[in-house]
Amino acid sequence: MRRSCPQGFGRSRGYAIAYNGGNVFVAGYACAASLRSWENKKHRRADCALWVRRIGNLSFHSMHKDGTYADHQGTSSIHDSHTDVTVHHDSGTFTDPDYYKDPAGTQHGMDSIIYKINAAGVPQSVFAANTESFDGVYDGSSVNGAWSGYSQFNALAGFLVEGDMVAGAGYFRGNLSFPMADGSTTTVANAQEKSNYYGFVCKVNMATNR
Repeated sequence: MRRSCPQGFGRSRGYAIAYNGGNVFVAGYACAASLRSWENKKHRRADCALWVRRIGNLSFHSMHKDGTYADHQGTSSIHDSHTDVTVHHDSGTFTDPDYYKDPAGTQHGMDSIIYKINAAGVPQSVFAANTESFDGVYDGSSVNGAWSGYSQFNALAGFLVEGDMVAGAGYFRGNLSFPMADGSTTTVANAQEKSNYYGFVCKVNMATNR
């Protein structure tokens, strides 16, 4: 069986893995996509409205010996291209007119992610914490510099008596926002630039992705 995270523009990487409650959990980051308008971004400069696009499709599938693959929607015999894979998570990354002009390389809006995969290699759910710049500026003049916000998971562990619960740790720059169990969002902030990262630790229920 082969496992992969197919995409169009962009990239995703896994840096940590844990096994708990009969499932495999993989953590890292994602910034990938299909083009959409950026009309719903709060901090949009009027002079770059025609330049900026929102991008971000992430999927995971596992290929099996019988030639089929499985993703979050079931089993299929088609697995030749990323266009055949259904979208599991929209990371919402986007470009800017000054630095991150290429959708394949932008870090604006990237997500730190955890994937839950069962023992058969079938993806069950994906948790995402969203990353943005500290000040909402995306033209290279942000306090976070031209590189904007950044985050990723680097460590992951399960809880023996709670099969869907995992603890993740990593580092970030900019604003990192976590969806909470009560429906709210908690944001931690780092106004530094370049490699001046802050660390973070979180506990996630992968049954609810919060």
